[in-house]
Amino acid sequence: FYKRSGHEYFKVKPGQFTIFFPEDAHAPIIGEGRQKKLVAKIKV
Repeated sequence: FYKRSGHEYFKVKPGQFTIFFPEDAHAPIIGEGRQKKLVAKIKV
Protein backbone atom coordinates (compact mmCIF):
# COMPACT_ATOMS: atom_id res chain seq x y z
CA PHE A 1 0.00 0.00 0.00
CA TYR A 2 2.74 2.44 0.94
CA LYS A 3 6.42 2.34 1.87
CA ARG A 4 7.50 2.57 5.48
CA SER A 5 10.93 3.09 6.92
CA GLY A 6 10.44 0.54 9.71
CA HIS A 7 8.11 -1.15 12.11
CA GLU A 8 6.46 0.38 15.13
CA TYR A 9 5.53 -1.67 18.17
CA PHE A 10 4.01 -0.74 21.49
CA LYS A 11 3.12 -2.72 24.58
CA VAL A 12 -0.46 -2.93 25.76
CA LYS A 13 -0.47 -3.76 29.45
CA PRO A 14 -3.24 -5.61 31.31
CA GLY A 15 -6.21 -3.29 31.76
CA GLN A 16 -5.33 -1.25 28.64
CA PHE A 17 -6.81 -1.50 25.15
CA THR A 18 -6.26 -0.15 21.66
CA ILE A 19 -8.62 1.13 18.99
CA PHE A 20 -7.83 0.72 15.29
CA PHE A 21 -9.91 2.32 12.58
CA PRO A 22 -10.47 0.67 9.17
CA GLU A 23 -8.05 3.09 7.51
CA ASP A 24 -5.26 2.19 9.97
CA ALA A 25 -2.85 -0.45 8.74
CA HIS A 26 -2.24 -2.91 11.57
CA ALA A 27 -1.23 -6.49 12.32
CA PRO A 28 -3.44 -7.69 15.18
CA ILE A 29 -2.62 -10.54 17.56
CA ILE A 30 1.16 -10.40 17.25
CA GLY A 31 2.95 -10.83 20.52
CA GLU A 32 4.00 -13.35 23.11
CA GLY A 33 1.71 -15.38 25.31
CA ARG A 34 -2.06 -15.56 25.21
CA GLN A 35 -3.81 -12.83 23.25
CA LYS A 36 -7.42 -11.66 23.50
CA LYS A 37 -9.29 -9.91 20.71
CA LEU A 38 -12.66 -8.19 20.56
CA VAL A 39 -14.19 -6.91 17.34
CA ALA A 40 -17.00 -4.37 17.56
CA LYS A 41 -18.62 -2.29 14.85
CA ILE A 42 -19.95 1.12 15.80
CA LYS A 43 -22.12 3.11 13.40
CA VAL A 44 -20.76 6.64 13.04
